[in-house]
Amino acid sequence: MVVSFIGTTSGMTIEQTERFIEEIRKINNKEKIKEFHHNLKQGATISAHLSICRLGLTEEIIIHLCNNKNNINEYIEEQWKQYINFRKINYNTQKESDEDLIKCCNILIAIPSNYEEESFTTTWNLIKKAKKINKDLVIILPKGEVINWPDISMIPKFIKNRQKRK
Repeated sequence: MVVSFIGTTSGMTIEQTERFIEEIRKINNKEKIKEFHHNLKQGATISAHLSICRLGLTEEIIIHLCNNKNNINEYIEEQWKQYINFRKINYNTQKESDEDLIKCCNILIAIPSNYEEESFTTTWNLIKKAKKINKDLVIILPKGEVINWPDISMIPKFIKNRQKRK
């Protein structure tokens, strides 16, 4: 099983963190997670990476980096070496990195910072791209609610109503 992760740069809420751990354990119980992919951004990604390391739920972590990475990424890389072996894949652009992050996985876990499918946030844009290519999605909303896509019966009422208006 290959799992990719995208999330808000503002970090996970307590509810999202707790639910992420529950959901990642469920996924691992169904089929062992061989690879966990993410894009080394601040915020939710750091929490997810460290949770995966602490839980020991994967054989390898793959980090998708854009060649124009900054010093904070180098600092984080150094800190993470103590937790688990990981390898990096370098990309020329953030778009290439994000697209491969979605294409390479069986399941994409997404942690948005809000409930609205705003077109200007990276997390919601990547969720939309994943839906277009029919990826299985686990979306964990700010208060810990989970949307399993394509199982639309799991979508909370406020999002269902928003979709009907479109």
